[in-house]
Amino acid sequence: VTGFKPAFGALPVDGVRPLAPSLDTVGPLARTVDDAWVGWHALKGDAGDAAPLPPNAVRGVRIGVPRGHFRERLAPAVE
Repeated sequence: VTGFKPAFGALPVDGVRPLAPSLDTVGPLARTVDDAWVGWHALKGDAGDAAPLPPNAVRGVRIGVPRGHFRERLAPAVE
């Protein structure tokens, strides 16, 4: 698992349950650095502005979908 902790305030924390409000940030967790890079740009909303990936770079990527307990607590707008 690869994680990336961006600078505080780089992304909004609206809807994030605070554990340590002065340290909480939003960032991607992924299997590889390349996947984290793609996730970071998707979270920022500038995936189209990012340098292009090689062809088939995201082939086989799996996206987790919350179910059960996690899905029940999801805000309708997020779902």
